[in-house]
Amino acid sequence: MKKVIKKINIRKKTALICTWLFLMAGAGSWVYGGTVYSGIIKSVNNVNSVDFVYKGKTIKITIAGIDISTNKSANQGAIKYIESLIRGNIPALIRVRNMENNTSMQADLYVIDKKKGNINIGLELIRKGFVKKQSGFDYKYGQLAKAESEAKKSKIGIWAN
Repeated sequence: MKKVIKKINIRKKTALICTWLFLMAGAGSWVYGGTVYSGIIKSVNNVNSVDFVYKGKTIKITIAGIDISTNKSANQGAIKYIESLIRGNIPALIRVRNMENNTSMQADLYVIDKKKGNINIGLELIRKGFVKKQSGFDYKYGQLAKAESEAKKSKIGIWAN
């Protein structure tokens, strides 16, 4: 019994250390190229753009890896989906891909859900069929292409017809 408890405590400590390192990676000044920052999403501007607040400063974030659909219904569904994820000023993380200027950047966007963990908003928008994967862009293990393929096979969202 003591060995089992000890294993669980080690796992909890490891998880806490990894989470701390993930969050602390963004403790410095704004830098681009993979730096992670913790803040909140203030508002949803459109399907691929949100206002992210970090240390009191509002930054326009363009969600990396997605192409907006011309389907207005899908776009409205995507906006409602993002808004449902950010209700109550829940914590969010960004992983910077490209800095456009001092008030705008392209980034992977995550919300931190206590039950589901970190939710990658761009990946989920593709998985639910609201948007397409950006041509020539994917993550290391091809998650965006897999999500788009699953949405097409399931004929959901923009792939319904």
